[in-house]
Amino acid sequence: MTGSQPLAIGREGVRETLFGRRGIVKVVHASLPLGMAASLGSTAEGAPLGRACLLMLLAIGCWSQSATLANDLTDSAEDAAAGKRRWIRMLPRSIGWAVVAAMVAAGALVTTAAGHWSVPAAYGGAVLLGIAYSVRPVRLKDRSLGGPLAYAGASAVAYAVLPWTWLRPGLAVPAVLVPAVFLDKWVNLHFHQVIDYEADRTTGAGTHAVAVGHGRARRLLRRLAWLTAFWLVGTAAFVALALPAWRTAAASTAGLVVLLAGRYVHRVRARGEAASDLVRELPPIYLALTLALFRALPVLVFARLAVMEPSAWGPFAVVVILVGLDAWYAVGYRYE
Repeated sequence: MTGSQPLAIGREGVRETLFGRRGIVKVVHASLPLGMAASLGSTAEGAPLGRACLLMLLAIGCWSQSATLANDLTDSAEDAAAGKRRWIRMLPRSIGWAVVAAMVAAGALVTTAAGHWSVPAAYGGAVLLGIAYSVRPVRLKDRSLGGPLAYAGASAVAYAVLPWTWLRPGLAVPAVLVPAVFLDKWVNLHFHQVIDYEADRTTGAGTHAVAVGHGRARRLLRRLAWLTAFWLVGTAAFVALALPAWRTAAASTAGLVVLLAGRYVHRVRARGEAASDLVRELPPIYLALTLALFRALPVLVFARLAVMEPSAWGPFAVVVILVGLDAWYAVGYRYE
């Protein structure tokens, strides 16, 4: 490696982390659980709510990127064969794993600011599940149902349980939002297993889709998507009921987004226009509800927080940026 190469790789890593579709934009899924936890909970000893939210977003971002990079390092051979470019693979393997360890450590350090052992414990649980999902010798990713369970479980702990342990808003928040995140992430992974079926079968991957067959996997995907859609309807109702003064705004926002997005997806499918795999494989109502719940409503929830608590303008701005980046990538969706 020449003297200029580490700098170039570092720049690409920063660019991919901040602006790439596999970077911190993934943290958008934490926006609604965090927003509801902040709306119904409180910080220890009256610490600024906005600061706590920013720290949580930072910790979750560290977890998300460490899990993504660990998966990239473990799947180096498969990704290279498929022509997928991963910046972390340009580094010597030992340095790549050192980067992953540094991100895990940074996130763990951030969680200590909460002042309660349950927050680092939740973070550690998400890290362990993420490692178990992709890293050998456990590698649940290749153990049929173990893959979706570990992936969805790690996401639910990081995105929904962590904010709950930090802000302690009561049991209703995790009771509603942990299953919402878990189900949506299960659908997300199962969808990728379905569209990667032929490649995974050829390479001998042990995904659940390969284990049960393509036809059965597609049917299961649709059933899971419908189950998730029903749960998200209940989640939208919970958000509206939990924020009385903003109930009409929350219900109207969710309803309008679902209506517009659902009609658009249905029209694309009905006309037989060029559509992404997402539109072809998943029910329009599911896609519309995920857009409403995990993209539109968080902006409203954090706007309410910022009006009530000025320190929350910072996390509001971060959420708006994350939602904007996610929308930008969704317009030209291409699986990587």
